[in-house]
Amino acid sequence: MDKEFLYKKIKQITESYIQDEFISISEIELQQLLNTIYKKVEQGESEDLYEIIHDVIYEWLTT
Repeated sequence: MDKEFLYKKIKQITESYIQDEFISISEIELQQLLNTIYKKVEQGESEDLYEIIHDVIYEWLTT
């Protein structure tokens, strides 16, 4: 899985959820999200990568 592609998708999806310019995602949080996505893909939680990315970001935003 291409790391740069995942970074780009995480940022795009996060921006679609967050319209507040004062809320941003740090590099540490970005890396944590990436690690969580990798784990879920390895565990085979879903066939759809986009669904996994959305689920991980939504969970991050709501906790």
